[in-house]
Amino acid sequence: MARAKQQKNAPAQADSQQATDIAPVPADPALASIGYVVDNMEGAVDQAVFLASVDIPIAVIGARGTGKMYIAKVVHQAAGGATDSFRVVDCRELRSREQAFRKICAIIERCDGDTLVLKSPQLLHPDTQNRVARMISSRTFAFERPPRYLPAFKLIALFPDSLDRLLARGELTEKFASAFAGYPIRVPPLRERGSAVLRWAEKILGQEAADQGREVKGFTPEAERAMLTHDWRGNITEVRERVTAALDFSERQWLTPADLGLRAPLPDAPAGSSVLENFLEVLDAGDAQAEIYTPTPFEELDAVVATLVQSD
Repeated sequence: MARAKQQKNAPAQADSQQATDIAPVPADPALASIGYVVDNMEGAVDQAVFLASVDIPIAVIGARGTGKMYIAKVVHQAAGGATDSFRVVDCRELRSREQAFRKICAIIERCDGDTLVLKSPQLLHPDTQNRVARMISSRTFAFERPPRYLPAFKLIALFPDSLDRLLARGELTEKFASAFAGYPIRVPPLRERGSAVLRWAEKILGQEAADQGREVKGFTPEAERAMLTHDWRGNITEVRERVTAALDFSERQWLTPADLGLRAPLPDAPAGSSVLENFLEVLDAGDAQAEIYTPTPFEELDAVVATLVQSD
């Protein structure tokens, strides 16, 4: 957002970092402290890096747990934002339209050079949405007399669904949707991101095991195939929940499908080409387990029993 007319001719900032230089730390509690994972999110990361240098409000669209806040962090870091200049307003916590508008205005007042993220803004009262949209479009505190220009800041809003569908359901006003309609970034569900689920699972497992002081070597091949075929409706949030529960449930060093609460692939069922290709992709990328998993007779029996139980 531009600060004032007299700043139009200010020197342009240096080019943003390339995608390969970015290692964002997610701000979403479900993703916090995970660190960087090689997952371009089907182009969402590249789009975020590009839009970091564009002076427009940015909509990030995706279901729960897909990594919308992660993408917001990518935008912030690619734009050269400082660690302490990333501000989040969770609109679920705003109880009334006046409280919401006053809080958003107060944060914008202090947002010079910062990144402001509106989480779930579709929950704002329609009147608040329209008033915020008017400020965004006019780039002024439009309800003051005389109006003042807004400070310079990056504005990002996180939406659970497309702007068109939210608008059709009456959750967004037309003015608010239009303010963010320029170049929305769609974060696809985890099931559409190939073998990225294995990278997230390994990263989360390493973090959770370290937090618990556990020595865990990884996932069995059956667990990896089960993860590649699972629907992951809860996306990355569900990965964390299942891995955490598996560590609480199992003392094994290699986690199985049963530990994760997933349906194990039947031994005589041919693997689908997409699953096989994803599994080979991980091996080719150097993400293969450092130690080859060799099941004991007891573990083989345990896996067969778990498969039979989950296939009933």
